[in-house]
Amino acid sequence: MTFLLTIDTGDDHDHDPKNRYETSALALGLLRDAMQGFGMLTGDQLPLPSSSRPALYYPAAPGQPGPAAGGIPIDKLTRSGGQFITAAEITAALAAYDAAPEPARAIAEDENCGPYGWPSWIAFLRRGAEHAGIRVS
Repeated sequence: MTFLLTIDTGDDHDHDPKNRYETSALALGLLRDAMQGFGMLTGDQLPLPSSSRPALYYPAAPGQPGPAAGGIPIDKLTRSGGQFITAAEITAALAAYDAAPEPARAIAEDENCGPYGWPSWIAFLRRGAEHAGIRVS
Protein backbone atom coordinates (compact mmCIF):
# COMPACT_ATOMS: atom_id res chain seq x y z
CA MET A 1 0.00 0.00 0.00
CA THR A 2 1.25 3.45 -0.90
CA PHE A 3 0.31 6.75 0.71
CA LEU A 4 0.37 10.01 -1.22
CA LEU A 5 0.38 13.15 0.88
CA THR A 6 -0.10 16.51 -0.83
CA ILE A 7 0.14 20.01 0.55
CA ASP A 8 -3.03 22.04 0.04
CA THR A 9 -1.70 25.21 -1.55
CA GLY A 10 -5.10 26.33 -2.83
CA ASP A 11 -3.95 25.73 -6.42
CA ASP A 12 -5.55 22.65 -7.97
CA HIS A 13 -2.91 22.72 -10.71
CA ASP A 14 0.10 22.77 -8.38
CA HIS A 15 2.45 20.02 -9.51
CA ASP A 16 5.52 21.10 -7.54
CA PRO A 17 7.22 17.87 -6.36
CA LYS A 18 8.11 19.57 -3.05
CA ASN A 19 4.39 19.62 -2.27
CA ARG A 20 4.01 15.84 -2.64
CA TYR A 21 5.27 13.06 -0.38
CA GLU A 22 4.78 9.49 -1.54
CA THR A 23 5.67 6.66 0.82
CA SER A 24 4.92 3.04 1.58
CA ALA A 25 2.76 2.01 4.51
CA LEU A 26 5.84 0.54 6.22
CA ALA A 27 7.92 3.70 5.80
CA LEU A 28 5.04 5.87 7.03
CA GLY A 29 4.69 3.53 10.02
CA LEU A 30 8.34 4.11 10.93
CA LEU A 31 7.86 7.87 10.63
CA ARG A 32 4.77 7.58 12.88
CA ASP A 33 6.86 5.67 15.43
CA ALA A 34 9.37 8.51 15.57
CA MET A 35 6.59 11.11 15.71
CA GLN A 36 5.06 9.21 18.61
CA GLY A 37 8.42 9.26 20.38
CA PHE A 38 8.63 13.04 19.98
CA GLY A 39 5.07 13.54 21.25
CA MET A 40 3.84 14.84 17.89
CA LEU A 41 0.72 12.65 17.69
CA THR A 42 -2.62 12.71 19.46
CA GLY A 43 -5.29 10.08 19.80
CA ASP A 44 -6.80 7.76 22.33
CA GLN A 45 -5.24 4.61 20.95
CA LEU A 46 -1.75 5.05 19.61
CA PRO A 47 -0.66 2.00 17.63
CA LEU A 48 2.07 -0.41 18.53
CA PRO A 49 5.38 0.26 16.79
CA SER A 50 5.38 -0.66 13.09
CA SER A 51 8.42 -2.88 13.36
CA SER A 52 9.60 -5.53 15.77
CA ARG A 53 11.91 -3.06 17.49
CA PRO A 54 10.55 -0.65 20.08
CA ALA A 55 9.45 2.83 19.03
CA LEU A 56 12.05 5.54 19.21
CA TYR A 57 11.69 7.72 22.25
CA TYR A 58 13.07 11.24 22.46
CA PRO A 59 12.30 12.71 25.90
CA ALA A 60 12.02 16.42 26.52
CA ALA A 61 14.85 18.07 28.39
CA PRO A 62 14.39 18.60 32.14
CA GLY A 63 12.56 21.83 32.83
CA GLN A 64 11.07 21.98 29.33
CA PRO A 65 7.40 21.43 28.69
CA GLY A 66 6.31 18.09 27.33
CA PRO A 67 4.51 17.63 24.03
CA ALA A 68 2.52 20.55 22.72
CA ALA A 69 -1.19 20.54 23.36
CA GLY A 70 -2.59 19.01 20.24
CA GLY A 71 -0.71 17.56 17.34
CA ILE A 72 -1.62 15.29 14.45
CA PRO A 73 -4.36 12.78 15.20
CA ILE A 74 -2.84 9.32 14.72
CA ASP A 75 -5.80 8.08 12.67
CA LYS A 76 -5.05 10.66 9.97
CA LEU A 77 -1.70 8.92 9.36
CA THR A 78 -2.90 5.33 9.55
CA ARG A 79 -5.44 5.16 6.75
CA SER A 80 -5.78 6.64 3.31
CA GLY A 81 -8.93 8.01 1.81
CA GLY A 82 -8.90 11.77 1.90
CA GLN A 83 -7.88 12.50 5.47
CA PHE A 84 -6.94 16.16 5.96
CA ILE A 85 -4.28 17.28 8.43
CA THR A 86 -4.80 20.95 9.25
CA ALA A 87 -2.04 23.52 9.45
CA ALA A 88 -2.86 23.97 13.16
CA GLU A 89 -2.37 20.24 13.83
CA ILE A 90 0.93 20.28 11.95
CA THR A 91 2.09 23.40 13.80
CA ALA A 92 1.33 21.76 17.17
CA ALA A 93 3.20 18.61 16.14
CA LEU A 94 6.21 20.63 15.01
CA ALA A 95 6.15 22.58 18.29
CA ALA A 96 6.52 19.28 20.15
CA TYR A 97 9.39 18.28 17.88
CA ASP A 98 11.12 21.66 18.21
CA ALA A 99 10.79 21.48 22.03
CA ALA A 100 12.80 18.23 22.11
CA PRO A 101 16.45 18.55 23.10
CA GLU A 102 18.78 19.38 20.22
CA PRO A 103 20.80 16.16 20.63
CA ALA A 104 17.64 14.08 20.16
CA ARG A 105 16.69 16.04 17.04
CA ALA A 106 20.25 15.68 15.71
CA ILE A 107 20.08 11.89 16.09
CA ALA A 108 16.71 11.75 14.33
CA GLU A 109 17.97 13.95 11.50
CA ASP A 110 21.15 11.89 11.00
CA GLU A 111 20.63 9.75 7.89
CA ASN A 112 22.72 6.95 9.42
CA CYS A 113 20.93 6.84 12.80
CA GLY A 114 17.47 8.33 12.48
CA PRO A 115 14.32 7.00 10.88
CA TYR A 116 14.52 6.66 7.10
CA GLY A 117 13.36 9.86 5.41
CA TRP A 118 13.01 11.89 8.62
CA PRO A 119 14.71 15.11 7.39
CA SER A 120 12.59 15.26 4.22
CA TRP A 121 9.46 14.37 6.26
CA ILE A 122 10.03 17.23 8.70
CA ALA A 123 10.70 19.62 5.80
CA PHE A 124 7.44 18.45 4.18
CA LEU A 125 5.51 19.01 7.41
CA ARG A 126 6.99 22.52 7.74
CA ARG A 127 5.82 23.36 4.19
CA GLY A 128 2.37 21.95 5.00
CA ALA A 129 2.13 24.19 8.08
CA GLU A 130 2.81 27.24 5.88
CA HIS A 131 -0.26 26.41 3.78
CA ALA A 132 -3.74 25.09 4.58
CA GLY A 133 -2.49 21.63 5.55
CA ILE A 134 -1.89 18.20 4.03
CA ARG A 135 -4.28 15.78 2.35
CA VAL A 136 -3.60 12.05 2.78
CA SER A 137 -4.70 9.70 0.02
